[in-house]
Amino acid sequence: RRRHTRFRNVTGVQTCALPIYASTKAITKIQSRGLGCTAPYSIASTQDGIMFANESGVYRLNRNQTISYVGKYVEGIWEDDLNLDQLSIMTGHHYGRGGKYKLSVPVSGASTNSMVLVYDHQREGDQQEFGAWTTYNNHNATGWANLGEDAFFATTNGQVFSIRNLNEASDYRDDASAVNMTITYRAMDFGADGIRKIVAAVTSHFQLRRTSMNGTTLYSSPDLNGTFTSDGAFTLAKSGDIKLKSVLSSLPQRRMEYLQLKYTNSTINEDVVLAGISVHVAALNRFGLTQQRSE
Repeated sequence: RRRHTRFRNVTGVQTCALPIYASTKAITKIQSRGLGCTAPYSIASTQDGIMFANESGVYRLNRNQTISYVGKYVEGIWEDDLNLDQLSIMTGHHYGRGGKYKLSVPVSGASTNSMVLVYDHQREGDQQEFGAWTTYNNHNATGWANLGEDAFFATTNGQVFSIRNLNEASDYRDDASAVNMTITYRAMDFGADGIRKIVAAVTSHFQLRRTSMNGTTLYSSPDLNGTFTSDGAFTLAKSGDIKLKSVLSSLPQRRMEYLQLKYTNSTINEDVVLAGISVHVAALNRFGLTQQRSE
């Protein structure tokens, strides 16, 4: 959860064109399945290939010249929230130090970028084919740049910011304010849809990279009822060389078919790493589900 430091009164932007050298000895045909890039500024070279976007989502041209669809986990945002009439201003960038692809996008009919979709390459291969997605709602970025270990972006109001990279607690703030974090899991049926379960507890695994963690709260929502109930906040302290803390939480409602969890934190200078969750669940039966009546 890193944000930025403000630079004011930055003027004068220079660009340069580099020569492109092409070899005519061999031609490789890309099997694109008709998928092209219609957001020209979304293109960015990453550690696993070239990322780009079009009307239907975010894709990657892999090193073996195949095309992969990597935008599955942001389909709802892409289809419901983005202004796809403004594909031409969507701006992509690869943040090498963090292993992330960042795509600035306009939302809710806006004609300027106001949100960033962030794809984390480090989650690839960890029992899943593609990486994880995050959204930043305070980056109205129009352009990005890397300089060594530092990353910068320019905004729609003419300012330039840098990503905080001091290895201090102040890295986890937005100017002088806290970074508001929300982690929302998809609804889980635990591989047994159509039957009721009893959820005894949830174990949250936090990685403590600093001395303590405060202000993170767990919420739960049974059966997609749209209401998240607080299950309490975590206050954890690092002890010795132990960097991982596992905490058991009981839920207000235990019988359900689906479970959805959410974690939030709004504490300034707080580093939060949720390494994973474990759910203690047992199957019941089909009784208790809503039944259709026959007249």
